[in-house]
Amino acid sequence: MRTDIVHIGAGELTYEIRNIVTVGEKLQKMGINVHWENIGDPVAKGEVIPAWMKDIVAGLAQQDASYGYSPTRGVLATREYLVELTNQRGGAQITPNDIIFFNGLGDAISKIYGMLKRTARVVMPSPSYTAHSSAEAAHAGDRPVTYLLDPKKYVVSGP
Repeated sequence: MRTDIVHIGAGELTYEIRNIVTVGEKLQKMGINVHWENIGDPVAKGEVIPAWMKDIVAGLAQQDASYGYSPTRGVLATREYLVELTNQRGGAQITPNDIIFFNGLGDAISKIYGMLKRTARVVMPSPSYTAHSSAEAAHAGDRPVTYLLDPKKYVVSGP
């Protein structure tokens, strides 16, 4: 007897932005010229990293402090600054304890979905960032709950 080792939501793990490559390859096989772009890897498209950026990274790599940990929730002064900016908008008022930093988006998504009750669902726009929709699907063991994103309908204004 075999043990099912695949998570119940694994069938929903898709990455639409990358799945478009399959469509492009099919078009090429039909003789249609496809101009490939790469959103996530500018170096692959021939972009050169400026020397001044490399110098900064190299210099920081030589400092022991670069390998230390930051406070668990993030640097307090930074969180206080963000609170001030946010509260000036006049909407929901927050405190530094309402803000937490993560080691990138993947880390944040993993932590948040890992802490949600299995019955909790997160409604998100479609198309969506795949890390969100896949994590939500895996978390719930079902298809992600989405609404059609219409950029012409929703206008977001900044500070």
